[in-house]
Amino acid sequence: MRGQQTFEQLQFLGLRTMMIYGEILHLPVMLPESERKQRGLSFSLSIQDVTPTRLRTPSSMEADDAVKDGIRMNT
Repeated sequence: MRGQQTFEQLQFLGLRTMMIYGEILHLPVMLPESERKQRGLSFSLSIQDVTPTRLRTPSSMEADDAVKDGIRMNT
């Protein structure tokens, strides 16, 4: 296997992540046609799982009061 998971495995991973961290992040990623063919994939659209622990406020925005947990709030 080349780091690929079935949809059911992604669902299980999402559920497990939700139970541990309280949130899920799956990003749709459109692969270039050349990469899709190189990997031997049928579709260009992939789903990338990102662990929520990788999300944080960038250090350059920590002093900005409008940014809370990496999200810019409208004031």
